[in-house]
Amino acid sequence: MPRVDLALKAGTPEKGIEHLYLATLSRRPAPAELELMLDYAKRRPTLKEGYQGVLWILLNSSEFQLNH
Repeated sequence: MPRVDLALKAGTPEKGIEHLYLATLSRRPAPAELELMLDYAKRRPTLKEGYQGVLWILLNSSEFQLNH
């Protein structure tokens, strides 16, 4: 997953999740979304697995399905 690898290079988990939102939904996450996704990603065994989960959530969101 190249997007996940780029998110890992973003520097901070906040910037990594922002990268995934921009790449997937073409927008930055709202503060509540960022907080929710950060909590989700940090509960995974590795940050990479967290980012993979966040990307999966975004790709299966109704916003992605309706806009793409």
